[in-house]
Amino acid sequence: LILMATSESTNADNPLLIGDVGADHILYSLANTPQPLQFVEEFQQSAGLSPRNASSALPALSLLDLHGVPRAQVYTKIMESLKSHLIQTIERKDVDAKSLENLLEQTFPYVSFEELREVPLSIMRRMREVPPRFLKKLCANKDLYKACPIEIKRQIWLVDESLFREKVFPLLNGYVSGEGGTPSLSQDILEMMPGEHFLPPNKRRESNTLLQKIVSLVGTSLPLYNMMLHFFRTLFVSTNNPSFCTLRADLLMALHDGGVSEIYEVDPCHKFAWTLDACVRDSAVELRRIRELQGYFAALPEGDPVLGDLAMIAASPFVVHMLVHNAFITLQHVVENQQIPKEDETLKYITWLLTLGVQARSMIQEQKFQTPKSGKTVMHAFYPLLAFKIMDDQDRQPNQAPSEELNTNLDTLFKTNEIVRKMMFYYMLSRVAARDYGCVEQLIALVLSLGPSIADDMDFIQSIVTQLIQCKDLRMSALVIDNMLLPIKTSIPELSVPVHKQLARYLAESASRLQTKDIVQFATRFVAGSNDEVMLAPLYRLLIERSGTRLNDKVAPALYNYLYGGSSEPHHPPPAAPSAQPLHTTTSPTQNEQGNTRTK
Repeated sequence: LILMATSESTNADNPLLIGDVGADHILYSLANTPQPLQFVEEFQQSAGLSPRNASSALPALSLLDLHGVPRAQVYTKIMESLKSHLIQTIERKDVDAKSLENLLEQTFPYVSFEELREVPLSIMRRMREVPPRFLKKLCANKDLYKACPIEIKRQIWLVDESLFREKVFPLLNGYVSGEGGTPSLSQDILEMMPGEHFLPPNKRRESNTLLQKIVSLVGTSLPLYNMMLHFFRTLFVSTNNPSFCTLRADLLMALHDGGVSEIYEVDPCHKFAWTLDACVRDSAVELRRIRELQGYFAALPEGDPVLGDLAMIAASPFVVHMLVHNAFITLQHVVENQQIPKEDETLKYITWLLTLGVQARSMIQEQKFQTPKSGKTVMHAFYPLLAFKIMDDQDRQPNQAPSEELNTNLDTLFKTNEIVRKMMFYYMLSRVAARDYGCVEQLIALVLSLGPSIADDMDFIQSIVTQLIQCKDLRMSALVIDNMLLPIKTSIPELSVPVHKQLARYLAESASRLQTKDIVQFATRFVAGSNDEVMLAPLYRLLIERSGTRLNDKVAPALYNYLYGGSSEPHHPPPAAPSAQPLHTTTSPTQNEQGNTRTK
């Protein structure tokens, strides 16, 4: 039984005889008294229910004694009843902050005891600000820290940032890698062309379990939200992973979705993020949206660190791909209307937003928050070249070779300007969809000229495989795979596994329409020289499952040897593993659609 009372023998410096203190007191007293039985009786009288402190309870105690009920059981029941009544009192809304703090001072010593821990924790859960001295004691004890509810942990994290990092970093890593959250996030975020399979942004956020966990950790705490944004900026600068830009926007908009106005209303990026979120949802940048976006920057002081966060939101791959898509659509309209690209205001502003996103990392890294100038290189040099290319490709048959070689200036811009590269990638995807073999073959040479730097453009690699799956053209598939994807896989070691994964996805998604000989030929070439079977086995097993009885170890020996090595067991088409899902379903009709924050 926990000794919860004070006794006459305890001094003022240590009045509570609980835990080790109480045990030491009893041992010391028994060892130093000539009459131990008398000490035991006196201690029972002072620390238990006795005529001195509970005379009205004596008749009930005597009755319980007659029925053989142990005193330990009686005290435990009394303690539970008093604790329940006290907690109910604590949770009443009319208890003021001062009373709560006084009560916490008296009950905190019992926090180490599981039977009474709920009392001080209930008090701290009610307090808007728990005094730091209590929080530091909680975070110093691992077991007590784990036992704290989330409301108290949020306050602990404010005094010990390392505990917050320890909690949140695994979630951030899972989010950007697509593991454990929304399975389609790591795929959708890389798709450059809009598709019906995309979830609307709010639905994507709702279904991302890791994002929702991050939101629950922040709660309504503005300091934790600011701390989280600092993590995003730091990780984005150190890793150059644009998924942290998506997370910057997603966290803000998830709080908006959840109605956490204590945070989103004081984030100066809120309206900007909300407007771009609507543009991503509609896959369109309308004139009224452009005017709204322009208004945010007009009111922003020069050198304001908030510009760095705005740039991060503009650098989110979902936003970048939407802007590139709209820039291309606008440029097509300019070509059709025989206009000059640099005079189109919509194209000019979309290009400016793309420029802002491109400069996000350097802006934060160098702490130079200056509004970027309009992309003159893109507007004055690149768009006229691309417009001419569009007209040339529209005036001939897809089977015909382009009438002219690519302009050397275009080749230079492609290698040195990120916006130009994104636009040319998008244009190549559109020509794959249009089955323009001549143009695609011409652009393949442009892509290969990037060399190892193509590793920064996995969104293009995935997107072109998606277009091959969707266009269902074996000739186009062979052209792209043989002349671009396989050379990249074999010549750039760091892309060997990612590109192989996309090639395996192509086979798994296309198995139902490809002939057996084509599947075998492709698979044999894909697995040649590869030793990544552990990572890609689920996709190839899915391919075997979808191919039915067409594939076996006799028909596709290279594939089976890749999967199962030299095993002497007969190779029957095995069922796909439960987790073996295609990276990105594009043909299934059942796929779902798809500075610190300043207080106002």
